[in-house]
Amino acid sequence: MSEPKDESVSRSHDWWPEFVHWLERFCHYSGAKAVYRKFLPVPNADGLTSPAAGLLWAIGIYAALFGIASGRYESALDRIENRQNGVYAQMGTANWVVAIARVPNAQQMTRPKQPDLFRFWTVFQSMFGEQETDPENVEALIGLIVPFKSGFSNLEMSGFRRRDGPWY
Repeated sequence: MSEPKDESVSRSHDWWPEFVHWLERFCHYSGAKAVYRKFLPVPNADGLTSPAAGLLWAIGIYAALFGIASGRYESALDRIENRQNGVYAQMGTANWVVAIARVPNAQQMTRPKQPDLFRFWTVFQSMFGEQETDPENVEALIGLIVPFKSGFSNLEMSGFRRRDGPWY
């Protein structure tokens, strides 16, 4: 008498051909296969292989990422400088107290880290890392406030950033 076959064992790998089929379709339509062939080209009908262009492709992608990161940095820096210039312009009017009240918000504006083309990790830090305040903006606004120090003795100064030490 023969033992009945356990069908769970014979069916355990029935999913594998279907999985491979879908994986191949995904790689083909997503472009992953084309990227792979940039690094390891396939010989053509004559048996010749085209030169690998993967390194050039990777450099092109990095240059595009640097352009995006640099554009984001410059755009954020322009917004900060526009706010700073607005405060400067308002300081020359009779509403200079309103401009003083806008200084803490202008000092707390953030920007991405500055990307550097030759330090590749800075590009990714700029795109995906934490944003930081612009120290030059903070210093410039401190320099703007100092001449008006005597005029705002009763003004709330809790939000103002200043150099190390007491407000001067």
